Amino acid sequence: FMLHGVGQSVLVVFEVCKPSGECYEAGEFYLLGDENELPWTYDRLFKYDITQLVQEVGMHLDDNYDVNYVVYDLAGQSLGSDLFGGVTVVHYPGHMTGKSYFKEVQASSHVRKNLDALTVGEMESLKSALKDMENDGSFEAI
Repeated sequence: FMLHGVGQSVLVVFEVCKPSGECYEAGEFYLLGDENELPWTYDRLFKYDITQLVQEVGMHLDDNYDVNYVVYDLAGQSLGSDLFGGVTVVHYPGHMTGKSYFKEVQASSHVRKNLDALTVGEMESLKSALKDMENDGSFEAI
């Protein structure tokens, strides 16, 4: 939402709607003001996290859905659903910081190492594997 002063205190109620038309209450917030306030507007989007609701209703954040809102005065009268313009959905995909979520590779044949960092046992194992490949002809197939 791009919020701005509306000359009174209001309640903004919004919902997430599936393409099928099913809608789910997503949240609400109050915007305080009165007829004596100076004109104001935010220069950044007001952000509200709907991640948990989207997941609870069986959707993914990158699925198709709409976010609709209605603005009410404090007496409960609707002031409309276009007072703050259209809703912008922003999705920041996660990124790795610290903990790895990939399964650790256990087979040594899948681990790449610097030849200078091999232990004596690893060097012997590598020599033996290369010699076996020479003897059975599989080295030439590579």
